[in-house]
Amino acid sequence: MTEFQLTHPPPIITKRADCDYYPTPSWCVRLLLDACPPPGDVVLEPSAGEGGIVSVLVERGLDVIACEVRPECWPALFAAGALEVIEGDFLTVAPPTGFPIIGNPPYTHAVEHADRCLRSGAPYVALLLRLGFLESETRAAWNNAHPPTQLLVLGKRPSFTNDGKTDGTAYAWFIWEPGKPPRAPRVLLP
Repeated sequence: MTEFQLTHPPPIITKRADCDYYPTPSWCVRLLLDACPPPGDVVLEPSAGEGGIVSVLVERGLDVIACEVRPECWPALFAAGALEVIEGDFLTVAPPTGFPIIGNPPYTHAVEHADRCLRSGAPYVALLLRLGFLESETRAAWNNAHPPTQLLVLGKRPSFTNDGKTDGTAYAWFIWEPGKPPRAPRVLLP
Protein backbone atom coordinates (compact mmCIF):
# COMPACT_ATOMS: atom_id res chain seq x y z
CA MET A 1 0.00 0.00 0.00
CA THR A 2 1.29 3.45 -0.94
CA GLU A 3 1.12 6.19 1.60
CA PHE A 4 -0.03 9.55 0.47
CA GLN A 5 1.24 12.59 2.16
CA LEU A 6 -0.82 15.72 1.93
CA THR A 7 1.31 18.66 1.12
CA HIS A 8 0.26 22.25 1.09
CA PRO A 9 1.63 24.62 -1.49
CA PRO A 10 3.85 27.33 -0.09
CA PRO A 11 1.95 30.49 0.77
CA ILE A 12 1.72 33.04 -2.02
CA ILE A 13 3.46 36.16 -0.91
CA THR A 14 2.69 39.17 -2.98
CA LYS A 15 4.35 42.51 -2.69
CA ARG A 16 2.03 45.45 -3.11
CA ALA A 17 2.95 47.97 -5.76
CA ASP A 18 4.56 51.20 -4.59
CA CYS A 19 1.89 53.73 -3.52
CA ASP A 20 -0.71 51.00 -4.18
CA TYR A 21 -0.43 51.89 -7.88
CA TYR A 22 -2.60 49.59 -9.97
CA PRO A 23 -3.55 51.27 -13.28
CA THR A 24 -7.24 51.18 -14.13
CA PRO A 25 -8.10 49.34 -17.36
CA SER A 26 -9.77 51.71 -19.81
CA TRP A 27 -12.75 49.40 -20.36
CA CYS A 28 -13.70 49.81 -16.69
CA VAL A 29 -13.87 53.59 -17.08
CA ARG A 30 -15.85 53.36 -20.32
CA LEU A 31 -18.42 51.12 -18.59
CA LEU A 32 -18.83 53.68 -15.83
CA LEU A 33 -19.25 56.56 -18.27
CA ASP A 34 -21.79 54.63 -20.34
CA ALA A 35 -23.82 53.59 -17.27
CA CYS A 36 -23.62 56.73 -15.15
CA PRO A 37 -21.77 59.73 -16.61
CA PRO A 38 -20.78 62.59 -14.31
CA PRO A 39 -22.58 65.91 -14.49
CA GLY A 40 -20.75 68.83 -16.10
CA ASP A 41 -17.67 68.88 -18.27
CA VAL A 42 -14.81 69.07 -15.72
CA VAL A 43 -13.81 66.11 -13.52
CA LEU A 44 -11.29 65.77 -10.70
CA GLU A 45 -9.19 62.57 -10.64
CA PRO A 46 -7.75 62.37 -7.11
CA SER A 47 -5.16 59.59 -7.53
CA ALA A 48 -4.33 59.84 -11.19
CA GLY A 49 -1.18 57.74 -11.52
CA GLU A 50 0.01 57.87 -15.13
CA GLY A 51 -3.37 58.86 -16.53
CA GLY A 52 -5.32 55.68 -17.29
CA ILE A 53 -8.59 57.20 -16.13
CA VAL A 54 -7.63 60.68 -17.35
CA SER A 55 -7.12 59.53 -20.94
CA VAL A 56 -10.59 57.91 -21.11
CA LEU A 57 -12.28 60.96 -19.60
CA VAL A 58 -10.52 63.20 -22.13
CA GLU A 59 -11.44 60.77 -24.93
CA ARG A 60 -15.08 61.30 -23.88
CA GLY A 61 -14.76 65.09 -24.11
CA LEU A 62 -14.28 65.90 -20.43
CA ASP A 63 -11.68 68.26 -18.99
CA VAL A 64 -9.70 66.70 -16.15
CA ILE A 65 -7.93 68.13 -13.14
CA ALA A 66 -5.59 65.40 -11.92
CA CYS A 67 -3.99 65.00 -8.50
CA GLU A 68 -0.94 62.75 -8.09
CA VAL A 69 1.64 62.31 -5.34
CA ARG A 70 4.43 60.82 -7.49
CA PRO A 71 6.40 63.45 -9.47
CA GLU A 72 7.52 60.91 -12.08
CA CYS A 73 3.87 60.61 -13.20
CA TRP A 74 3.18 64.30 -13.76
CA PRO A 75 4.48 64.47 -17.38
CA ALA A 76 2.39 61.40 -18.30
CA LEU A 77 -0.73 63.08 -16.90
CA PHE A 78 -0.27 66.09 -19.14
CA ALA A 79 0.43 63.72 -22.05
CA ALA A 80 -2.86 61.91 -21.24
CA GLY A 81 -4.66 65.24 -21.59
CA ALA A 82 -4.99 66.56 -18.04
CA LEU A 83 -5.94 70.23 -18.02
CA GLU A 84 -4.15 70.74 -14.70
CA VAL A 85 -2.04 68.56 -12.40
CA ILE A 86 -2.16 69.13 -8.66
CA GLU A 87 1.16 67.94 -7.33
CA GLY A 88 0.78 66.09 -4.05
CA ASP A 89 -1.26 63.65 -2.01
CA PHE A 90 -5.01 64.13 -2.40
CA LEU A 91 -5.38 63.54 1.35
CA THR A 92 -3.16 66.50 2.25
CA VAL A 93 -3.35 69.05 -0.60
CA ALA A 94 -6.20 71.48 -1.12
CA PRO A 95 -7.83 70.35 -4.38
CA PRO A 96 -10.55 72.43 -6.02
CA THR A 97 -14.00 71.72 -4.63
CA GLY A 98 -17.37 71.19 -6.20
CA PHE A 99 -16.25 69.13 -9.21
CA PRO A 100 -17.42 65.58 -9.96
CA ILE A 101 -14.76 63.04 -8.93
CA ILE A 102 -13.79 59.79 -10.62
CA GLY A 103 -10.89 57.70 -9.33
CA ASN A 104 -9.31 54.44 -8.31
CA PRO A 105 -7.77 55.29 -4.94
CA PRO A 106 -5.02 53.34 -3.21
CA TYR A 107 -7.01 50.66 -1.43
CA THR A 108 -5.00 50.96 1.78
CA HIS A 109 -6.42 54.51 2.07
CA ALA A 110 -9.77 53.96 0.35
CA VAL A 111 -11.93 55.10 3.27
CA GLU A 112 -9.87 58.26 3.72
CA HIS A 113 -10.11 59.01 -0.02
CA ALA A 114 -13.85 58.36 -0.14
CA ASP A 115 -14.40 60.52 2.94
CA ARG A 116 -12.31 63.37 1.52
CA CYS A 117 -14.18 63.15 -1.81
CA LEU A 118 -17.56 63.33 -0.09
CA ARG A 119 -16.47 66.26 2.09
CA SER A 120 -15.28 68.19 -1.01
CA GLY A 121 -18.81 69.14 -2.02
CA ALA A 122 -18.64 67.04 -5.17
CA PRO A 123 -22.03 66.51 -6.79
CA TYR A 124 -20.88 63.05 -7.95
CA VAL A 125 -18.16 60.72 -6.68
CA ALA A 126 -17.32 57.44 -8.45
CA LEU A 127 -14.55 55.30 -6.98
CA LEU A 128 -13.42 51.93 -8.27
CA LEU A 129 -13.14 49.74 -5.18
CA ARG A 130 -13.13 46.12 -4.18
CA LEU A 131 -16.66 44.93 -3.53
CA GLY A 132 -15.26 43.89 -0.16
CA PHE A 133 -15.15 47.62 0.69
CA LEU A 134 -18.65 46.99 2.06
CA GLU A 135 -17.27 44.49 4.58
CA SER A 136 -15.31 44.79 7.80
CA GLU A 137 -15.96 46.01 11.28
CA THR A 138 -13.66 48.97 10.78
CA ARG A 139 -15.57 50.25 7.72
CA ALA A 140 -19.08 49.33 8.92
CA ALA A 141 -19.85 52.63 10.65
CA TRP A 142 -18.46 54.66 7.74
CA ASN A 143 -20.39 52.65 5.14
CA ASN A 144 -23.62 52.88 7.16
CA ALA A 145 -23.21 56.65 7.43
CA HIS A 146 -22.31 57.04 3.72
CA PRO A 147 -24.19 54.45 1.66
CA PRO A 148 -23.51 54.71 -2.07
CA THR A 149 -26.28 55.96 -4.33
CA GLN A 150 -25.29 53.39 -6.93
CA LEU A 151 -23.19 50.26 -6.96
CA LEU A 152 -22.04 49.22 -10.44
CA VAL A 153 -20.44 45.79 -10.12
CA LEU A 154 -17.97 44.78 -12.82
CA GLY A 155 -19.18 41.45 -14.19
CA LYS A 156 -15.67 40.76 -15.51
CA ARG A 157 -12.68 41.00 -13.22
CA PRO A 158 -10.17 43.64 -14.31
CA SER A 159 -6.47 42.98 -14.57
CA PHE A 160 -4.29 45.57 -12.89
CA THR A 161 -1.05 44.02 -14.12
CA ASN A 162 0.78 43.93 -17.43
CA ASP A 163 0.35 40.14 -17.73
CA GLY A 164 -3.46 40.29 -18.00
CA LYS A 165 -3.97 38.06 -14.96
CA THR A 166 -6.79 38.78 -12.55
CA ASP A 167 -7.18 38.04 -8.89
CA GLY A 168 -10.13 36.47 -7.09
CA THR A 169 -11.52 39.85 -6.08
CA ALA A 170 -14.77 41.41 -7.29
CA TYR A 171 -14.70 45.13 -8.10
CA ALA A 172 -17.39 47.78 -8.41
CA TRP A 173 -17.83 51.47 -9.07
CA PHE A 174 -19.17 52.96 -5.85
CA ILE A 175 -21.09 56.11 -6.72
CA TRP A 176 -22.27 58.80 -4.35
CA GLU A 177 -24.64 61.50 -5.64
CA PRO A 178 -25.75 63.71 -2.75
CA GLY A 179 -29.49 64.35 -2.75
CA LYS A 180 -30.35 61.44 -5.06
CA PRO A 181 -32.17 58.32 -3.86
CA PRO A 182 -30.28 55.00 -3.78
CA ARG A 183 -30.72 52.68 -6.72
CA ALA A 184 -30.48 48.91 -6.94
CA PRO A 185 -27.01 47.51 -7.73
CA ARG A 186 -26.30 46.69 -11.37
CA VAL A 187 -23.78 44.38 -13.01
CA LEU A 188 -21.84 45.83 -15.94
CA LEU A 189 -20.27 43.70 -18.66
CA PRO A 190 -17.82 44.92 -21.29
